[in-house]
Amino acid sequence: AISPKQRTDLTVYLKAGETIAEGRAAHIYEVESIRHWHYVYSPLLAILLATVSKWPLGTTVSLAYLLSLACLAGTVVLSLRFPKDTRPAPWQIVLAMVFCLPMLLNTLTRGQLGIITLFFEAVIFYTYLAQRKILTGLLLAFVVALKISPLAFLVFFFLMKREWKILASTALGFFLFLFLLPSLAIGFQQNWELLKI
Repeated sequence: AISPKQRTDLTVYLKAGETIAEGRAAHIYEVESIRHWHYVYSPLLAILLATVSKWPLGTTVSLAYLLSLACLAGTVVLSLRFPKDTRPAPWQIVLAMVFCLPMLLNTLTRGQLGIITLFFEAVIFYTYLAQRKILTGLLLAFVVALKISPLAFLVFFFLMKREWKILASTALGFFLFLFLLPSLAIGFQQNWELLKI
């Protein structure tokens, strides 16, 4: 990320955050990195990164990598704390880590949200198994508001399970994280225009 080529997505996120911090929210989808990559996420991520967008790039990159490593460790620790009757066998954990290794290394080295998304997936299933249904739905809505895919498909999982309380809290979470909170930060009209894009 701090090399001249900047192969990381983090610079795009930070430029979008900087655009928000400068009061030019209408232009977040015009943001372009040195490699001509564009910001394609919801306004929420840019709003959350607005506060750190002016920090030195090396600092934000280091913090992003540390956050990803913490999320990876948290995913493993949380998986070991699943209830005994739903906890995978050790060989299944090792096999899953082997299959996920390319994705983990790719998203970590490119400053993407993949490992953070994986952590949220573990947290969502942990809270689901702990019968904290409202929290499960709110967490699902938050992570989908940060990055629309791939966890948006969990809505269909909970629909098939007929988890109406989770689905209702997810709908409430979508309202909070896609509409209300971003609208309070950048204005209702501006947020609506960005969401339509």
